[in-house]
Amino acid sequence: QPENSKNREPGNFAVKASAQDRTMKVVDYDGVAASYDTRYKGDPYKPEGIASKLLNLIHDTGAERVLEVGCGTGHWLYLIQGHTRVVGIDQSHGMLEKAVEQKGKFFLIQGNAGKLPFKSKCFDLVYCVNVLHHFQNPLAFMARAFELLKEKGVLSVIGMNPHSLQDRWFIYEYFSG
Repeated sequence: QPENSKNREPGNFAVKASAQDRTMKVVDYDGVAASYDTRYKGDPYKPEGIASKLLNLIHDTGAERVLEVGCGTGHWLYLIQGHTRVVGIDQSHGMLEKAVEQKGKFFLIQGNAGKLPFKSKCFDLVYCVNVLHHFQNPLAFMARAFELLKEKGVLSVIGMNPHSLQDRWFIYEYFSG
């Protein structure tokens, strides 16, 4: 855990969002939910590294309660469910319906990343994978996520910005916007 994480103050982040970052392609996630998980199969997308990092975070921090924000179809929740108690929140009803089909041992809530409906200091780990660029106000999300963390809790933001043109973003190759 970085030393500067002890001084958590809302809005005190090294992240600067530009206007270009907030101009994003809009995907109808309810509409693509049925086939969304095809993105996790085979090359070039290799989700094993993300799953490994999440499991390492859970193990290294001793996380007992974990929240995934933007959980979609529950792909990551399903992979970590046997290692901790997990909760997922997503805005898309269609994606959550797919998550329910996995019959996992996790809790699902439909909601917005900007208005996380939980008590302060109730999670050991809050994470999101490849969704931060969809949040209307990423800094407000991070500030709220820090409020949800217990004293030695960890916030993990995994992903890349598909609009920076530095990385390939495979969802837009699978699903037209």
